[in-house]
Amino acid sequence: MQRHQSMDFFGSCGHLNMELPFNPELGGPATLNLDTEARGREVIEIPACNQFQLQAEAFAHYVRGEEENPFSLSDGLQMMRIMEGCFSRPGRVSG
Repeated sequence: MQRHQSMDFFGSCGHLNMELPFNPELGGPATLNLDTEARGREVIEIPACNQFQLQAEAFAHYVRGEEENPFSLSDGLQMMRIMEGCFSRPGRVSG
């Protein structure tokens, strides 16, 4: 089975396509394709990294008290309100 993921964002001045946005290949770069009216098409590569290792290391640093939590409780509550607003708006198609 061929693996395929992509995410597209459309704005008033251009379009952004992310290849493999949720879990890019380990050992390979993440690729963004940006197409704007002002600059034309641009390919942006983000260097390879192991996102799972980085997440585990950041959590370990926080647990050991070596770093502060970058997100507060109020940040989490605000995000929850935003998501609830998105899912409760009139005319929303569920599925």
